[in-house]
Amino acid sequence: MKKIVRFILAAALLTAAAGQTVRAEDAYVPPHEHDFALVSHTDYTCTEDGYDTYVCRTCGEEERRVTDEASHRNELVSGAAADCEHEGNEVFVCSVCGEETVITEPALGHEWKDNGVVKEPTLFTDGSREFVCKRDPTHVRYESIPSEISSDSSVAIPLILIASAIVLALLAATAKILVDKRREKKGKEETEEKEDTEE
Repeated sequence: MKKIVRFILAAALLTAAAGQTVRAEDAYVPPHEHDFALVSHTDYTCTEDGYDTYVCRTCGEEERRVTDEASHRNELVSGAAADCEHEGNEVFVCSVCGEETVITEPALGHEWKDNGVVKEPTLFTDGSREFVCKRDPTHVRYESIPSEISSDSSVAIPLILIASAIVLALLAATAKILVDKRREKKGKEETEEKEDTEE
């Protein structure tokens, strides 16, 4: 220890002779194992880590050791659960700085249950099948079941031809009836005229 003190005094004298000032932190300290002592504690904040400050008793070197990471002190203030069509969320507010954090959960989507056929398809009209959401039975959707004609082209083409032939036959019959009625009316008018002229 006496050697260290002599060395420091000699360095100070030489430096003073050279016109320089010697600071304590510039003084030579021989290699040693630090002997740290806790001197202060700083609490964490929302944006800065909390830490303890230690100082070596031998050389004065300072060291900081993180005790708590920076974080908000969040409190849940509101929230809504996710459902089939809407996302859920939780709203947190930091009790220290007031910063708001929103955590969202995606919408769950529908989970459909087949309720079966609610309208049977016929030859010409489509039917329908009902599906109800397992999560929310107020959500209902329908799927169309094609009519027999639209679902089977081997049946559709002959049926369309038959239907067209029936329509044409009905039109022809209606036209014939109208022509016959006109002829009959014309014949009556001619007969009445003859009778009027003979009188």
